[in-house]
Amino acid sequence: MDVSTSTTSTSMASDNPGLKRKLKNGKWARNKRKDKRNSGKAYKNIAGNYVSRKQFRKIEHCCRAQCFSNFNRDPQKEFFRNFYVSQDKEKQDTYLMSCAHREGVKRHKLAPVTKNREFSWKYSLKLHGKDISVCKEFLISLYQISDGRMKTVLRFCKQGVSQATENRGKQPNPKKIPDEVWALVKEHWFLIPHKKSHYGGKKTERKFFTNPNITVKVLHSSFLSYYQEKIGKSATLKYKAYHKYFRKNSDYSVRARKTDVCDFCTECNIK
Repeated sequence: MDVSTSTTSTSMASDNPGLKRKLKNGKWARNKRKDKRNSGKAYKNIAGNYVSRKQFRKIEHCCRAQCFSNFNRDPQKEFFRNFYVSQDKEKQDTYLMSCAHREGVKRHKLAPVTKNREFSWKYSLKLHGKDISVCKEFLISLYQISDGRMKTVLRFCKQGVSQATENRGKQPNPKKIPDEVWALVKEHWFLIPHKKSHYGGKKTERKFFTNPNITVKVLHSSFLSYYQEKIGKSATLKYKAYHKYFRKNSDYSVRARKTDVCDFCTECNIK
């Protein structure tokens, strides 16, 4: 291994000890399992049980109207293949939404105990540019999906949205510190007396606080008081998060140089 390469990588790691690694969601076992399930491939579920891949099966029975008679083997296979060619569940659910539509109920029961429905669901598939009516049983059997998933799709249809969007796992973290707080942190740093290093100033933009007694813990305590005066309420910002943000995002340093002069300045002072 090249010595210079190893030295460079070591120095970069030491210069940024607090950098957070980027998430690689595509390599998570849970997401891999979801992609395989959405594409119809074989996978192991969270319990460790093996789930076989989905294979096309020609539908030869469904309802009294015999919806399957309108579709031969080739159209059924093409519908099945196009559905699982995408690994995106939201796209699949959006397609299922286009297959369902509501119609008014033609007949109501007169029994006072029975709760009458306001509408009924009708399903159709587009073949050669024409919408052909099918039953729910045929649609579920063709795409080999569960009745619960179809109920989720119908719930999206009731909401009147044009695209199925899952919100599970996408809610904002309630413990995340708002960006406004970090903006006040940077503002507080700027108000503290500081100066740019003269020695090697062209090589770095880092600034140093003039007070040698300032530490990160002192900055944190001072910021809590500053936040209280400006906002009118106490900040819920712990020292650990503040210290991590200071190491990663600040252009300031609490360790001032012991000698911050150059030979030219020394000669000018002597003259």
